[in-house]
Amino acid sequence: MYRIRKIIERLRRLVDTILFSETYPLLRNVDKKYPVVYHIKTDTWEPVYNSETYKINKGGVTSFFHPKQNILLIKNASISAGSDIIVTTEGVIWDKAYFENFTKVIPLDCNLVKYDKNQITILKNRKKNYIHSNCLSLLGVHDKIWAHFVVQFLEKLYYAIDAGLFDKELTILIPTYSDSHLKKIVDDIVSLYPKVNLMQTDSKTEYVCDSLFYIPTATIISNHAEYEMMADCVVPELVLQKLKNNLVNYYSEKVRKIPVTNDKLYLVRRATYRAMTNYAEAEKFFQSQGFTLVEPHKISLEEKIALFNNARIVVGPFSSAFSNIIFCQKRTKVLIFSNMIRTIESYLPALGHVSDVDMMFVTGDDISSNIHTAYNINISRIEEAYNQLLNE
Repeated sequence: MYRIRKIIERLRRLVDTILFSETYPLLRNVDKKYPVVYHIKTDTWEPVYNSETYKINKGGVTSFFHPKQNILLIKNASISAGSDIIVTTEGVIWDKAYFENFTKVIPLDCNLVKYDKNQITILKNRKKNYIHSNCLSLLGVHDKIWAHFVVQFLEKLYYAIDAGLFDKELTILIPTYSDSHLKKIVDDIVSLYPKVNLMQTDSKTEYVCDSLFYIPTATIISNHAEYEMMADCVVPELVLQKLKNNLVNYYSEKVRKIPVTNDKLYLVRRATYRAMTNYAEAEKFFQSQGFTLVEPHKISLEEKIALFNNARIVVGPFSSAFSNIIFCQKRTKVLIFSNMIRTIESYLPALGHVSDVDMMFVTGDDISSNIHTAYNINISRIEEAYNQLLNE
C-alpha cells in the first residue's frame, strides 16, 4: 500500500511538473535592480566558531566572507510557504544561489524542479492569493523548525523594526507553525505594533504581493549536502547581537520568577536518523547523576527559557534542542554527544558564543559516512568527557 501511494505521488508530481512548471532567469546583483529602503550591513568577515571535541581538537575560530545586506522593495513579487524562491517580473531571487557554498548544497525546496547557474525551473501553485498591501515574508525552507527560525527568520523582524517598516501598515506572511513557541515569539513582537498584521499561509497557495520588502537571509545554513564544511554555517555577528539584545534579554527578564527545581538538564533525542544508538544507556547514567530528562518542545516557551536560564549543566545527543543554550548563563557547562561530521558544524558554537557557555562535543563510532549517520559512544568515554568538562 505504501509503495502504491508513493508511485501515485510521483506520477502526480510528474504531471504537475509538465503542466504547471515555469522557467525563469536567476537574478544576480539584485541590489542594483530594486530600490534599497534600508541598509543592514556592509561586506564583512564573520568569525566562525568551533568548539572542543573530547580528545580530538581544542576548538578555535576562523573567518569567512559575508556579503552586504540590504532591505529591497519589490513590486509584484510571488512567494510560497516552504520555499526560498521569490518570483518577480524580471526573474527569480534565490538567496542560496548567492553564497559561496551553493555548488555543494542540495536545496530542499518544495517548488524546485531543476536549476543551473543562470536559470531555475519551479512548480507554480495553481491557487493564488493577491495581497494589496506592503508585505514581509517569514516563509522559506525549514520556516517551521526552531533551530532555523531562530537564526534565519526571526532576525528579519528585528531588521524590519530598525527600518521603521512596523510603523506603517504591513502584512507579515507566516507559515502554519507546528511549534507553538515560534508563533508565540512572533505574536509577542507583533502585538507591540498595531499597524502590523499576520497572515497565515498554506503550502498549496502562491501569494502575490503588490509590494514585498525583501530581507535576505543572512545566516548561511545548508539544508542538505553530501559533505560538510565550516563554511556551511555562518551566523553573522549582527544576527547574534540582535538575538541577544532582543530575544534573550526580553524573555530572560520575563521568566526570572518562574521556579526551577533542577539545574542539570539532559536533552532527550530518540530519533531514527542522526541518532545515538545507545541513548538509553546515556539517559540512565545521567539520571543516576541527578539530571532531569527534558524535551523542550513539549513545555511552554516561558518554562523552556526558565530551564535553560537557570541551568548549570546541559547534556545530551546532538539536536536542535541545544539551540536553546542561547538562553543559558555565562559559564554553563554544555556536553553534546555527536557523530563525527557534525562536530565541525559551527551553528551551536555560535549560539554558545552568545551566552559564553563552556561547550564540548564527544564522539564515538559512526555507523556510516553520511552527515546524518547514527553513532554509538561508549558510556565510559562520555563519563570521561563529562568529568573533564566539569573540572575545567
